[in-house]
Amino acid sequence: MRAIVSTTCTNSGSPRIDGTRLTCANVTQSLYYGYEFSLDEYLATYEYLSRPDILNCLQYCATQQCITDNVHSFCQQCTLDKRPKDPELTRKYDEFYKDESDANETEDVWRIAEQILAKYNSCK
Repeated sequence: MRAIVSTTCTNSGSPRIDGTRLTCANVTQSLYYGYEFSLDEYLATYEYLSRPDILNCLQYCATQQCITDNVHSFCQQCTLDKRPKDPELTRKYDEFYKDESDANETEDVWRIAEQILAKYNSCK
């Protein structure tokens, strides 16, 4: 099983499966939204991954391990990815994203991961 890592030089520091550019959020959202197929079908698409790799990734999200690990950056579009706390930076952030309707769309990726894990655990 591959480790979950966060390095600033890959995916802006979002937690990902070591040796890949697949973030935990990518895997979680792909299994939940983008692909109407089973874990086995997902693994057939990514032949270099194993079932434990995917389950480890989902567990990482479900338990919000990124908070404990103090990652370089939370996954994009996760509710843990907060806007800057500094008022001036927040103003600049809002200014930058003022024309993008989905700029502040976030979701609870860890809740999605919990649902997927529950589904896979009930199929054992």
